[in-house]
Amino acid sequence: MRVPGRSEGRPPYPRPAERGWRICLGTGVTAAAAGLACMIWPGHSIDALVRLIALALLVQAIGSIVTGHRSRGLAGSGTMILSGVLLGLVAAFMAWHPGLTGELIIVAVGGAILVAGLTAAWLGTVLRGWLGSTRWLQIGGLVGAVIGLVFLVHPHFGAAAMGVLIGVVMVLFGAGLIALALRLRRWHTGPPAAQDPTEVVIEGDVEE
Repeated sequence: MRVPGRSEGRPPYPRPAERGWRICLGTGVTAAAAGLACMIWPGHSIDALVRLIALALLVQAIGSIVTGHRSRGLAGSGTMILSGVLLGLVAAFMAWHPGLTGELIIVAVGGAILVAGLTAAWLGTVLRGWLGSTRWLQIGGLVGAVIGLVFLVHPHFGAAAMGVLIGVVMVLFGAGLIALALRLRRWHTGPPAAQDPTEVVIEGDVEE
């Protein structure tokens, strides 16, 4: 005689691996393919990134204008409408001139890296007697300053380098998702689950 356990009568719930490994694999392949495309065409990847930023700014601008229009007469409504109009103009410029916007972004990034590198090198020189050997800080700062200077002088090269870097990150991310999907698939096709421990089997005859 078999005594049913607590789980009998319930629908079998699929394990997470049964539902997610295909989605994880598709996402990983897509991310890796997009990363390879960024590495092959780095300039186009920067343009696509600029257009995505422009789209986000445009959505925010529309939201600010609509909110300001609905709250007319309240304090700050005019400021919201004005900020929405300005954001819309910036988004339109970015979408119309993605290459120029990308170069401006690269120049700003290069300037920030240059300032950070020079600051790190200066701190390494000043704190040399306090912290012992700070040669690593000086070398890292000088390398960063050189990279920032290259970005400032050659923004096209900086845009290409940034696109390649984005592509490498996306390829690594996609490879990690693919590895996770394969592991989930092996778990899904593994041995069946054990019998319900709450199920009790009693051997023998049943007397009336």
